[in-house]
Amino acid sequence: MDIMKSLKIIGSAWILMILCTQPISAKSLVVSASGYTESCNNFEGINVVELANDMMLGTVSIDSADSVFFSMNNATYNGTHVSFPIYFDSDDLIYSFDYSFKFNQNRLVFDTISMEPAGQPLLAFFHYNTNDSTVRFTSSHLVSIPNGVPIALIHFDFVGGTTPLLDSTDLFTLKSYLNGDACSEVIIPPTTVGLNDNLAAEWGLTLFPVPTSSELNIKINRDANLQVLSLDGKLVMSNINLSFQGINTLNLQDLQNGIYLVRVISEGSIFSQKIVIAK
Repeated sequence: MDIMKSLKIIGSAWILMILCTQPISAKSLVVSASGYTESCNNFEGINVVELANDMMLGTVSIDSADSVFFSMNNATYNGTHVSFPIYFDSDDLIYSFDYSFKFNQNRLVFDTISMEPAGQPLLAFFHYNTNDSTVRFTSSHLVSIPNGVPIALIHFDFVGGTTPLLDSTDLFTLKSYLNGDACSEVIIPPTTVGLNDNLAAEWGLTLFPVPTSSELNIKINRDANLQVLSLDGKLVMSNINLSFQGINTLNLQDLQNGIYLVRVISEGSIFSQKIVIAK
């Protein structure tokens, strides 16, 4: 090992020691995927992971084949509280795990992010920035982070009056990084959302015409509730009661042309279908 490489490794260790002695308070941090910037003393972010990989392990390749998974299908519900795990899958040794997301504030209130046992050794921070409505999480470690196992849990509370059941559209504008490089993101939807075909058959559910210019007709064999969301997760129509008697007609004239998500909710299960409005 040459002298410069030795100095860099020693420097990386000192950087981690400095970071570890700082108060673990997300309020004093501006979190970025490429490192840390501490606002209280203007400590500019240095990506310890990038240095460690370049110096000790050689260059690794992070691309869209490496993914961070938001595992809603493993969500745990407790009244109006819900938590679900995050993990990554990569064929590289990973020393830094970062992500950010926005969420549907009409349905959810962000609570916290807690570490699972596999993530306990990590130096990690999270912060919810109310200015841009974005949750950010950043972490690093000198030992590789376990692959394919839950690292952290994201916690939310449901807004009063909403159905306490996650939907894959509740998270959006996701960004993920492994070893400081961009990777892909995967939302694994709740089980009930993944059973669309079975639910449609069980409920005798049909939506027509699709595409539509002004009205959407819904047939269903039970009472249910309907919501319409834009693709960025915002509710544009909500609390629409559907009756099992006859055909329910939904007036869409006030909505602009585009793609929307229709959610039909009954007895804790959700059917989701995209529709196109073209006037």
